[in-house]
Amino acid sequence: MVAVPMSPGRTTQSPLSFCQDWPFNLDLGRGVQLAWATAQPVTAIDDGSSRTVFFAEIPGIPAGFAFNRDASLKNFSGKISRSGRLIIAHVKPGAGPAIQVSGTNGSTVSIVLLSDRDSLALWKGNWQGCDRVFLTHAGLVLDGTQLRLTSEDRADLKVGAYPAPAAVTCHEEVLRRTDNGIFEEFTPHAPRPEVYRATLKKVQPVGPLRKIMSGKIAQPVAAGPEDADFTAAAVWKVRLPSGIDPGTDPILRLYYVGDVARVTLNGKLLTDDFYNGKPFDIGMRRYAPGILNGDLEVAILPLQKNAPIYLAKEAQPDFGDKPGVALLNEVEIIPRYQIQLNAQ
Repeated sequence: MVAVPMSPGRTTQSPLSFCQDWPFNLDLGRGVQLAWATAQPVTAIDDGSSRTVFFAEIPGIPAGFAFNRDASLKNFSGKISRSGRLIIAHVKPGAGPAIQVSGTNGSTVSIVLLSDRDSLALWKGNWQGCDRVFLTHAGLVLDGTQLRLTSEDRADLKVGAYPAPAAVTCHEEVLRRTDNGIFEEFTPHAPRPEVYRATLKKVQPVGPLRKIMSGKIAQPVAAGPEDADFTAAAVWKVRLPSGIDPGTDPILRLYYVGDVARVTLNGKLLTDDFYNGKPFDIGMRRYAPGILNGDLEVAILPLQKNAPIYLAKEAQPDFGDKPGVALLNEVEIIPRYQIQLNAQ
């Protein structure tokens, strides 16, 4: 089972049917009504008589929460004012409760305001028969008692859980837990770093520039290239090293400058990319095992100096006195590390 990432704006299976705009008159449960907030609701989790509702900070917008004047609450962040309503303004993000409101029958509702970055690292799923939320910047998959974390960055292979299980193990070692707000964080030993180096060989220089036609829409824009245009593309052969485990889905990352890049394997098109200044990433597992030792080539059409193509300023290359640029500067293999945790 894949845990659901709880970032704002994504479709989730949260028990609360939150809107995607700032909430007004939102029932938080346990008899607690939120009049309004300048933060994005994300999800909620129950733990006995306590409910915790997670919100995401919106960059550049001071977070505030308003309740009816008769609400009984504690605030741990922000300033309280009473002007028709009970307003907690300038709430600071963190992993702990910002506000705690008394609900019905002795219950409580806590509000956790996550930073924009941490809100993108919030997951929800059932682990060991209990609904939990997880805070991790790694990819997260739940499978029975097992929790798998996958990341390009070994430092991200840690996870906070709420409510936390009694114990978490990795390779039969019981992991030490540390507090991070309401989460208990588990950090296993990081895997050893892996370094793979690919080699490049240019096998075809760039040919004549293609004639760029206008697309058939209201505003004239550059039409995409035809297959025949790639006969004049600059072409490089890529040789991958041995020892790569495709099961971890490593990334083949191309740093190039051009109009369009095409990647072929044994003469068949795998994928292509229209240049936007960012690296071109290819998941290797999808094309394994052939990609590991097959005839892998990258063809790049030149980006033309006066082409009717919009590019962000930082993506525009230095043409100098050249009419077009087609470069493959580097090919990098990005390993993806994976660890498996078990709950007890």
